[in-house]
Amino acid sequence: MTKKKDRQANARWIWRAAKPFHGRTLLLCALSAVSTLLTLWVAVSLRTLINAAVEQDRQLLIRTAVLIVALTLLQVAISVLTRWLRESSAFRIVQALQQRLFSNLLNKDYTYVSEKHSAEWMNRLILDIDGVASVLTGIVPGLIGIAINIVGVCWLISQITPWFLLLIALGGAMLFLLNYNLREPLRKRQRELRETVGLKNIFLSEHLSKLLIVKSFNREAAIEESSREKFEAMTAKKDEKLRLFLFKDGAQHLAVSAAYL
Repeated sequence: MTKKKDRQANARWIWRAAKPFHGRTLLLCALSAVSTLLTLWVAVSLRTLINAAVEQDRQLLIRTAVLIVALTLLQVAISVLTRWLRESSAFRIVQALQQRLFSNLLNKDYTYVSEKHSAEWMNRLILDIDGVASVLTGIVPGLIGIAINIVGVCWLISQITPWFLLLIALGGAMLFLLNYNLREPLRKRQRELRETVGLKNIFLSEHLSKLLIVKSFNREAAIEESSREKFEAMTAKKDEKLRLFLFKDGAQHLAVSAAYL
């Protein structure tokens, strides 16, 4: 319960801290929605194109082909605009949040700041803030697009036969259970990976700052061996997370491919 409250508090803080960029996030959501609707429109147009070809309706065939080309060009333009807006927004969000956190650290009580190693604060300034920017510019708009896509696909399928909706609902329920059951393990792997990255960065920072002492006692070989162990531990945690993520991703692609079939 405490972890859930902490996550909710963190989400509220992130939303407040990123308030100057809400407009960009909403615009990305709108572009994602428009792009998804265009994809569905193209799918409907392709069906019309095939029907026109079967019925040998020349005028409808030409009009539909021109429409598909225009929609495709519009999709390309929206894709380029979305990519530019996402990259520029992510950069600005990272800059603003890093400046805000750095300012808070400068004005915070020294005892509080010194409780964590400087490399750990660097992890917060870089890794955590990059994650926040990724959520605001990628994940949230992506979820909007996925939601619209699901509703649109269900509507298209219902036009063919309602029985397919039952299969889609069963597949969706299985995917939901898969994601729900793997959410905590993935979160745990991500947390462990961040901890190992932090320990590695702290180790490197400490020994580089004390390089003269290391050389004075001829500890280069021992320190290099210890650093290799840190890198291997980080790689192992990364591989654990990657295996779990690939399993989830593979199951999702399998389910989507089955739905297309």
